[in-house]
Amino acid sequence: MTRKLTGLIVALTLMLVAVPPVAAQGASEASGVVLDAEGNPMPGVKLTFNPVREPDLSYVGKTNKKGRYFVQGLFTPQEDKMWSITLEAEGYVPVKIRIESRTVNRVLLGPVMEQTLKYGAGSPEFPIAKMGRVKVDVTLMTEEEAKSAALEGMVASGELVEGEGEGGAGQEPAKPDPWIEATSLASQGEFAASLPKFREAIKDEPEAVERHETYAKVLAHEGLYDDAIASVDAALALEPGRLDALLVKSQVYIKMGEMEQARAVLDAALEIAPDDMRIYEQLVFVAQEEGDPKTQIAVYRSLVEIDPGHLEAWLALGDLYAKTGDLDASAEAYNQVVAIDPDNAYKTYYNIAVLILNKDDPGPDDSKRAIDALQRAVQINADYGPAWNTLGVALLGSGDRKGAVTAFENYLRVSPDSSDAGQIKALVAALNK
Repeated sequence: MTRKLTGLIVALTLMLVAVPPVAAQGASEASGVVLDAEGNPMPGVKLTFNPVREPDLSYVGKTNKKGRYFVQGLFTPQEDKMWSITLEAEGYVPVKIRIESRTVNRVLLGPVMEQTLKYGAGSPEFPIAKMGRVKVDVTLMTEEEAKSAALEGMVASGELVEGEGEGGAGQEPAKPDPWIEATSLASQGEFAASLPKFREAIKDEPEAVERHETYAKVLAHEGLYDDAIASVDAALALEPGRLDALLVKSQVYIKMGEMEQARAVLDAALEIAPDDMRIYEQLVFVAQEEGDPKTQIAVYRSLVEIDPGHLEAWLALGDLYAKTGDLDASAEAYNQVVAIDPDNAYKTYYNIAVLILNKDDPGPDDSKRAIDALQRAVQINADYGPAWNTLGVALLGSGDRKGAVTAFENYLRVSPDSSDAGQIKALVAALNK
């Protein structure tokens, strides 16, 4: 009998442990707002998110009357984390997009992407981290207005002579401005094609700092890092101590994997603007890449000193302190999370726990941290079923059968009609024997 009971517990436990990565427990979220060209909300717009390597896998949302949307449960079993988005709004096309993708601890995955979309072109691909959150804001324009704007752009760049086809043929086209051409191409994602135009624009105005700086960004995007450093150095030679140029330079070093050099540039930037949050966000990324928890803690402590309400920094501190064994400091940091965002704190703790449990080889300390986070989640929201379910699995795995039963019973209390309710009932019955 004991052997049969043990077998049932093991089988059901394995079955339940397999749930988190698939059933939205290891999934990501997307949100944002869709506006028209005048800034008015666009209700009823259909948005579809697709993993690039699995285009048949779709996650669909629709904007509310305020133009806002929220899509949860984004998940792909593929390792590739690149995604695309398509929008459907009758008579309208997307003309601008802003993408901000963050990890579960709300650390930026990379620079915020802002792009003007060429008429007829799709959205750029963008990363979504496992358990991460992506914010995609889109501006729409009527198709006729977008066509007209595209034609005006072609005239401005010299691609099309004004009046051509209407008696305008034979007119001498005006010489296009290479700076307008370069920035227009880059904003449409045609980076390689923009490079010669940038060179021409810089030749026309060699002392224009912004031209060197922007050229450096495009060079870095194309992987031409040495040229990018040379270009941003040219900008700094024209305007020593220019903060934006220093931030571009540090980003180039980060792309190169030269974290020590990136840190040196960012330290120089801090002397110029000690309270600039952009510098700290890059320092956080550098510290993560270097893998030094103490350095990461120092950076995040600086962030919360400047902005005590910086939720992402407190979240990261809670996790980092736990990793270094300072559980009191970790608890204090997580208490700050609850104080800053009490309405969503339970989800934060739940996501942290699932992230820990989904590690390739979680150890006893990881299990303890996950259980602590889940217990915090259900303390804040005792009706949050996924946290009770995952807590039951975690407690059972740690050997706490009594605690697991209580957690599973609470799961059944708040989610009596869930698809796995029968399995959970059978497990509870077996554990109570």
